[in-house]
Amino acid sequence: MVVGSLLLKPLFIFTVCVGTLLTAVAMFTPGWRQFYNSKGDLTQISVGIITDSCGSEQSGNLASCGDWFSVSDCAWVWVVSSFEFQSQPGWEKAVIVLLMLALATELIIVVWAVLSCFAFCLPSLFYPLPFLTGAAATFLVVAVSIYGANNGHQISVPASAGQFNTQSNVGYSFWMGVAASVAMILATFLGCVTAAVGGI
Repeated sequence: MVVGSLLLKPLFIFTVCVGTLLTAVAMFTPGWRQFYNSKGDLTQISVGIITDSCGSEQSGNLASCGDWFSVSDCAWVWVVSSFEFQSQPGWEKAVIVLLMLALATELIIVVWAVLSCFAFCLPSLFYPLPFLTGAAATFLVVAVSIYGANNGHQISVPASAGQFNTQSNVGYSFWMGVAASVAMILATFLGCVTAAVGGI
């Protein structure tokens, strides 16, 4: 049982790290919505859930868009700005808050899981992690579900990676959120199995 637990813990930590990375990428990339400009020429414009980037293309209708990584459009500046947050629809505010809760929970899980690997004298230190991982997975699933429910007419499952943005106005950041949800559900399962076989 101890050997099984020692093998499962690194796998659990790796899965949580993948989920955390996917969550961060989904949050801070400008690919939640992708659409074409009003001129009808296939110029693609992208908008993020937290960032206000429209990619490299500018449009007359989206003159305020900018690079998401610039100081004036920094994601955290955007979040702190109550005016811009309040201008979002209620469902989008919920998605943003849930993604932030998921990311914060995942970061706590990563630190806690690493500490539990070195706490041989405190095997019970690992036991709360499956519950935290389940909470992070729930935040992600609810966030992606809310976004999907409000953009359901734009979602189609692509046959290949190259069709992600040609068949759907929902962009790659949304699909990263879906992948993060799957990773955290898997991490919850691994955490439960690890705790069941010893938690050491």
